[in-house]
Amino acid sequence: MTQVPEDPPALDPDDMPVIDESMLHYAEVDFEKGMSAWPLVSILLIAACSIIFVCELLQDVLGDLQKLIAAGALDPPHVAAGEIWRLVSATFLHGGPGHLIGNVLMIYVLGMACEHGFGRPQFVVLYVLSGVTG
Repeated sequence: MTQVPEDPPALDPDDMPVIDESMLHYAEVDFEKGMSAWPLVSILLIAACSIIFVCELLQDVLGDLQKLIAAGALDPPHVAAGEIWRLVSATFLHGGPGHLIGNVLMIYVLGMACEHGFGRPQFVVLYVLSGVTG
């Protein structure tokens, strides 16, 4: 014979936990303290993306899907054929100036916080894993 689980006891409103000022530590935490306006890894990633974008322009890759794929864009059949390096190379390719500008701004803003919060090595791992899984 199976047992039917009992209903959990009803909570009295007076038993509910309440967050009060003594539990908040916002005055004691200054996340920005020690944060650099020149996050090294983020700046290196921005430089790499920018240099690669200039190479895309010089090779007239933009607007031609086959040239973009040849340059290292993510293409499922190529990845399935073993070209897994495309999972990383695609994170440095951009489809136009707006795409590049949007990405480098986000790399700078989020990268600054992530480098400060996680440290440089963990930020590199986060960046690469985000690119590969994205």
